[in-house]
Amino acid sequence: MISWHGILFASLEKFWENLRVFSYRSRTVLEVFFIFLYAFEQILLLLFTFTITSPQELNLIISLFALLVLTTFSLHKLVMESRIKTLEKEVATLQQNKTILETSASQTIKKTNLLLETLQTEILNSKDTFQNKKR
Repeated sequence: MISWHGILFASLEKFWENLRVFSYRSRTVLEVFFIFLYAFEQILLLLFTFTITSPQELNLIISLFALLVLTTFSLHKLVMESRIKTLEKEVATLQQNKTILETSASQTIKKTNLLLETLQTEILNSKDTFQNKKR
């Protein structure tokens, strides 16, 4: 039997994996979303600062705004770092594949050169043999 935490954590893991893939594939969309989110937060701050007259309430609103902006920034940073990790893994895989292909190409070139040398030697030997038989 799976506990409710297991279900919750499995759901969070699936959500985070989907968000990571989305941020990897759609960076521009995600950046635009965060720009609009920051703008919305600033609009809310402006609305509250012009409607609230009490200095104590105004201090609370400004403090909550700062907390909200820092939290949004942290989430934005976390998503982008996750995207960068995915890109770094892909780059590492591509570098390994490149190294394997370079090694394979180098070995193929060496084998080709060896075959050409062998072929040239055989051709020269056969010419010598043919000329010796003519004499």
